Amino acid sequence: MKCKHLLLLATFLGLLLPACQTKKAIPVRQIQLSPTVAGIVQAMVAYAKVDDIAIGEDGYTSPQWYRFEALCKAATRQELHDLVNDDHPVLSCYAFRALANRLDSAVFPILLAHLHDTAKVSTQSGCIVMEDFVGDFFIRTVTQKHLVSPSYMLNEVQHHVLDSILLYDKQMVLNAKDGLLSSMKPNPTYYARIKEIAVKQHNEVALLAL
Repeated sequence: MKCKHLLLLATFLGLLLPACQTKKAIPVRQIQLSPTVAGIVQAMVAYAKVDDIAIGEDGYTSPQWYRFEALCKAATRQELHDLVNDDHPVLSCYAFRALANRLDSAVFPILLAHLHDTAKVSTQSGCIVMEDFVGDFFIRTVTQKHLVSPSYMLNEVQHHVLDSILLYDKQMVLNAKDGLLSSMKPNPTYYARIKEIAVKQHNEVALLAL
């Protein structure tokens, strides 16, 4: 991610951060879903993992991915917006990715609203299986290229806003924060903040970035 202009953007954090608090989860049983979508999400919850289009050494496409494709076709925009805030992380992640695939205009505001979402979700892409924060999954969805297109990607201004929040929000615990720190080149502008992260949060990545 590019880091220039972070200091200027940081002055707007007082306006942005209220929108970045985790939204109250909506249990799926309280969401009004069509019978088709309800059946899909129930199966997704039972599988309990977020699979990419190709998993394993042979690039196998799992039943969970086919459920995701079915969700993309069957769900309305409102259903996806509701599922993004569901209390089950698998549904939240797949709903967000479905909105990104649709190039939905609300993707960036939704991302900002989930930057403190530290619910854990199990994911697999290729041979890589990991436990992830929902907020980190959301960030990767809109910053990394996917095999399936189209997909919503952050523009330069949005990247700067995201980077600024990751760096200056003192409540930020997502792994994306360390990813940003590890990619930053030494710059006197950010030295004080990076030093604060290194000392007060005992962050070794920040220490290396000094």
